[in-house]
Formats: sequence, structure tokens, C-alpha cells
Amino acid sequence: MESFISENLLQMQILKRNARSHLRSFYNKINTRVEHALFRPMSTRSSNAKMEKFFNVGNTSELLEGTIKGEIIDSTMDLSQLRPGDKIMVPYELTVGNSLRDFWQAAFYSHDRINTSTPFARKLGLQDQIIPYHLMLYLCAAMSHADHAKVQVGFQNATYHWPAFSGDTFKKNFTIHSIRPTSTGETILHVGCELINQRERLVFSCEKQMLFPFGVPPSDTMIQNKLSDDNDLLIHLIDQAQVLQELGSQTLRSVRPGQLILHTMTRPLSVAYSMQLSSLARLTHERHFNTVLYDETELYVPGRCSVVVV
Repeated sequence: MESFISENLLQMQILKRNARSHLRSFYNKINTRVEHALFRPMSTRSSNAKMEKFFNVGNTSELLEGTIKGEIIDSTMDLSQLRPGDKIMVPYELTVGNSLRDFWQAAFYSHDRINTSTPFARKLGLQDQIIPYHLMLYLCAAMSHADHAKVQVGFQNATYHWPAFSGDTFKKNFTIHSIRPTSTGETILHVGCELINQRERLVFSCEKQMLFPFGVPPSDTMIQNKLSDDNDLLIHLIDQAQVLQELGSQTLRSVRPGQLILHTMTRPLSVAYSMQLSSLARLTHERHFNTVLYDETELYVPGRCSVVVV
């Protein structure tokens, strides 16, 4: 029995030795062929067109002349060409899903039942909980075409015209209302913003002022506010006053007209969260995310987010 096992082990060792020998011989033949193909003179190489094309590197300078060179496309507005009354149609469209709405509500605390409860919203005659007011302001005023703006100066006349729901798709436009120079040689633009849904219905509008760190030819023309004064959402909610009274209040404390309520349920925005919100709104200003040009302490939180936190 022992001799049988020893004989089998010997045979296995011989087979392994032969296999290694065959493999070594095979690899040597391949390496010889490759080296012969790579280093032999061009005149003695195979006439096969594919092989010749593969191994013939040719003149590098000639090849470089036909390469494609990258370039940076500036998609921002040329402010020197803008005049009051000009309307800018933004080519981007954005569908707001549940994830985007929830991501926003995770950053900005709110317990408004119309934004957090679908049954409550349906009792008011709405199909679903509506997108929060400040998120609509953020989307409406976010400008991907104004990368050179220095800072947002302010917002006014923000109106929620028509209810917006998760799943709606929005596009927007901007109208230049006025161009005003500053004493420091900078420029303030007064812009009207409109957010329109997939049914071509005006959903939200606002006005904003933006400061640009360079001079633009001033204009004495001032476009009066042409934003829609439709308040269908507000009118609808007022018409539901009886329903609201029956549903009752959920506040733990009584409130009175004229009372100033301070909200303490806020959280600071981290750098990563601020960057993500900028990306979701298609903001392209480098001051919001470019840590190569700016230190993290120099990055700006988007202006509308600052309004919500306050």
C-alpha cells in the first residue's frame, strides 16, 4: 500500500514538472514573437495591415496635431449686454421628487402640517402635502447663469401662486428690472424670477437683488413689477377656513395677533450639506463648493438657505 502511494506521488510530481516545463516553453515562444514583432525593422515586418497599423507608432508630432483639446465653456450671462426688460429663459428643468423634499426638510425643521401630512393636505382639498414655501423660494431664485455674482443683496415680493407637489417639474425665467451702479464701481441688478410647472402654470415668483463686483453701463430705465399677482393658493386656503376650524389647532400654546415667535429648532448647515443643496438647485457659483479656490471657511451658504435658517 505504501509503495502504491509513493508511486502515485512520484507520478504526480512528474506530471507537475512536465506541465511547468510546457508552460515555460509556451511563454518563451510568445515573448520571442512579441519582441520580434516590436523591434524588428519596419521593412521586414508582416504585410498584415492591422498588425502594421497597431505596431507603427509613427511621428508623434504629427499625431498630436489631430488630437482634441479640451476647453471650458462659459455659460454665464454677459451682463454688459443686458438691459432692463430683457427676459432670460433658463434651459434647465428640474423634477422635485420625494427625496429632494425630504432632504430639504431634514435640514430645515418645520412642523407645518400642510408640508408634512398628506391626510391633512387632502382634507384641505389638495392632492398631497405641498412643497415647503422656502424650498420653492430657493428653487425660484437659484440662478445657474450668474456665476460672477458677488452676493445676494435681498429678496422681496415672494409669492406662492399655485400649489406644487412632489413629482412636479419646474423651469424658470428671469427678467431684468433695473441696473444700478454703486459708489464703489460695482453693479446691483434687480431681477424678477418666475417658476413654472410642467403645465405651464406659474407656481412661484419673487424679486431679488444681486451685487456684481464690476461695473456695467447703467440705465435710467426701471421696469415696474410685472410679476403676477394671482394668489390662487392663498384664496383656496382662505376658502377652507371652516375646515381648518373643524380640524383644530395643534399648537401647545395659545398665540395672539401681532405676536413675534422665535423659532429655536434650527441646526447649522455643514459644508457637505450646503454643497449638496447647491448641486440640487443647479447652482454653479464656485463660492459654494470649490475648495481648491476657497478655504472651507470662505465658502458661502446659498442666500435662500440663509433666509430659511434665520
